[in-house]
Amino acid sequence: MTDPSTTPESQGPYHDFDQSEAWQHLENALEETFVLLPDLPESFEFRSLLIFSDCRNENHVQYRLDYEFKLEDSQKKKVRREYFDILRDKWDAAGFEVHGIEDPSADPDEKRNIQGLRKDDLVNVWFQVWGKVGFTAQTRCIEKVDDWNPSCPEPLHPVERDPAYSRYCKD
Repeated sequence: MTDPSTTPESQGPYHDFDQSEAWQHLENALEETFVLLPDLPESFEFRSLLIFSDCRNENHVQYRLDYEFKLEDSQKKKVRREYFDILRDKWDAAGFEVHGIEDPSADPDEKRNIQGLRKDDLVNVWFQVWGKVGFTAQTRCIEKVDDWNPSCPEPLHPVERDPAYSRYCKD
C-alpha cells in the first residue's frame, strides 16, 4: 500500500514562491542566462507568458515565459551555435544544473536544445535552436494566488511585441 503523504498530489508545490512572484523569478533566471551571452541582438521578436492549470492540484498553476529571436537573428551562426556552446560551458558556474542536452551534429542548421535548472529556485531554462531560436523559462507547479495581479516586469531586452504585458498587465 502506498503512503498517501508521498504521492505527488499531497506534496504540494516544488518552489518556495507562489504565483505572485513567479513572473519575476522567470525573468531573473533568463537575466542570469542573458548576461553570459556576448552581443545579444538588438531586440527579440516577442516575449510571451503562458499560465497552465494542468497541475494535479487545482490550487496550483505552472508558468512559462518565452523570448524568441527574430528570424534574421535566428539564422546567424553566433546565435544558433555559439550561444549554445557558451551555455553548455558556462551555465554550471552561473548556478544552473545543465541537463537535457540535444546536440545532434556540428551543423549549425540542425535542431538543438539545452536546459539549465537554476539551483536556487528550481526554475528551468531552455535554449531552443529550431526554425527560430528562443529561450523558455518555466516553473514547476506553484500555488495560485486569489485575485492575482502581476507586478508586470519590463522586458529584460527590447522586444518588438510583448503579448505578456498586453495580456496580463493593466495600464
